[in-house]
Order: sequence, then structure tokens, then C-alpha cells
Amino acid sequence: MNVKRKQNRGFTMAEMLVALMVASIILAAAATMAGALSAGKTANDQVSRNGAYLLQLQTRLTDLIMRANRVAGIDSQGLTLWLDKNNNGLPDIATEYVYVRTSATRDWVIISGTGFQENYKQSSNVQFYLDNADKALVKHITVQFNMVENGVTQTYTISGTLRGKTN
Repeated sequence: MNVKRKQNRGFTMAEMLVALMVASIILAAAATMAGALSAGKTANDQVSRNGAYLLQLQTRLTDLIMRANRVAGIDSQGLTLWLDKNNNGLPDIATEYVYVRTSATRDWVIISGTGFQENYKQSSNVQFYLDNADKALVKHITVQFNMVENGVTQTYTISGTLRGKTN
């Protein structure tokens, strides 16, 4: 009886090199895809943070401006709003002064008053505009600033009208 033996043959060196090249191409593509997904998530998170920041700052500034009776002071760093809570036109215990200003580097919007301070970061080149040089006649306030989103600088404007008396 003849028993035929099969010879176990392994992979040749050429087959192994081809398999390693194919595997390295697949791994490189997977690594590139993972990097792109990570960069996309980071950019999306930044846009979401900026959107939340803008909404919060817009809501707060618009509310303060609309509740203010007049602008009590302004300089290159910001402005002071006079909130006359009892609407008698006199500075008394019901009067609150709210300061809206920028940091020295103009990259923060800082809102402060009696017992509170709020800091809003991620802005730059913050500027305040009034519709009239005479503070007693100001009715409209505009705050303009820049934000960088994905390497592109965007200019945003928040405006509001004072509710109070002009005299």
C-alpha cells in the first residue's frame, strides 16, 4: 500500500510582502479616517461652543440694554448702564449701575454690577458704539466683536435700544 504524502507548503516571501502591503494600506486609510473624524468633531464642538457663547452674550446684553434707562458713562474700554428700577429718574437705592467693558487685551466681554461679575471669552476687538455723542440722548447701543471659527474671523454685532428716559 502506497501512502501519498502531501507536502505542506507555506507562503512564499512574495505573497507575504503583498499581504503586508495590502494590510498597511488598509491601516493607513483607517488612521486617516480616524484623524479626519476627530478633526471634524473638534471643529463641530468649537462651532457649538461659539454658538452657545453668542446666544448667551446676546441675551444678556440685549436684556441689560433694554432694561437700562440711560448710559451713565462710556470710554474706550466699555460703558456704564443706569438701571433705574423705580423709574423716578433719580440716583437712589433702586438705581443699579451695570458695567459692560472689555479686558485690556479686548478679548473678554465683562459684565459686572452689584454682587456679580460675568466673563465672556472667545471674542476679540470688542468695540462699543452709541447712536449719539451726547450720553443723555443715547437710545441705541451696539456692541461689535470678532470671533475666530475654524481659522476664519467673523464679525458679530449685538444691538439694543434703551427703554428709559433721555433726560
